[in-house]
Amino acid sequence: MLSPSTDAANTFALPQYFADILPANASSVMVAAGNAPSFYAHGCTSQEFPSIAQQVCSPLNSTQSAVITSGAPFPQGGGSTSILQGSLLFQGSPATPNHFITLYDSQQQKTLSNIGRLAASVNDVFIGTDDTAGNFRNLSFGAPQAISFYIGNTGDNSSYLERLTSSNKAFNVPVTTNSQITSTVATGTAPLVVSSQTRVPNLTTGGNPSLINCGTTTSCSNSLLLNGYVVKGSVALSAGSANIHGLPFTSTAFICVTGDNTTATNGSKMVETGNTTATATGTGTDVIAYICGGN
Repeated sequence: MLSPSTDAANTFALPQYFADILPANASSVMVAAGNAPSFYAHGCTSQEFPSIAQQVCSPLNSTQSAVITSGAPFPQGGGSTSILQGSLLFQGSPATPNHFITLYDSQQQKTLSNIGRLAASVNDVFIGTDDTAGNFRNLSFGAPQAISFYIGNTGDNSSYLERLTSSNKAFNVPVTTNSQITSTVATGTAPLVVSSQTRVPNLTTGGNPSLINCGTTTSCSNSLLLNGYVVKGSVALSAGSANIHGLPFTSTAFICVTGDNTTATNGSKMVETGNTTATATGTGTDVIAYICGGN
């Protein structure tokens, strides 16, 4: 099919072909591709060779939606074939946000009773762009209630792995990042809210006490003890001693001291005897208060 070069700017001068079926491997040659479709058919069989003319094909059965094609949706050849553009192309450089595909029209009766495209509604479900610079570099999704992401699920409104609503971003899978997580909530509001009381290894938080090891010299080395614990308690001696077990430490590098004899002024001391044990000694049945620190 041939057309004059003026077709590039004149929609109505473009020669157009109407048929029941556009056969497989149909090809076309145009001097200047127009700005409107040149092929209209009730149905299109597999188009393995793309045409430089646009094709508009109606659904092959009543359950299909209309399809706009420009050749085969998948590239020919093996794995070395370059990735090609998609079969559905939108051209132009809009300077304002646009909806390209409206998946749900929230004002269907109004749409049917008007000519042309209506203004979009916040209750529409859409795919579009929100770029205002005319370069199509922003992709936007919108829905009145939620946007959900599924893997290996047809979409049941409950098994989503990720969901965005107007008040929350929910993840039902582990989240991994190689960057910092920054919170901008004001002072007075906790930046993290957790239910689990399980310790987080290697976590140090500013503003909370840190466990520091000074070493064995008169000059404190200020070495931070990761995964540190501070433990306090009291125990009643039996015949001048008591064995304490079940301490949370994983090495013998912890230190325990007795801070107070709550019964009398007698002396007392603590000796670490294992990773999780220590022995308090003193007088008779005195009650000894102690404190331990380590990791």
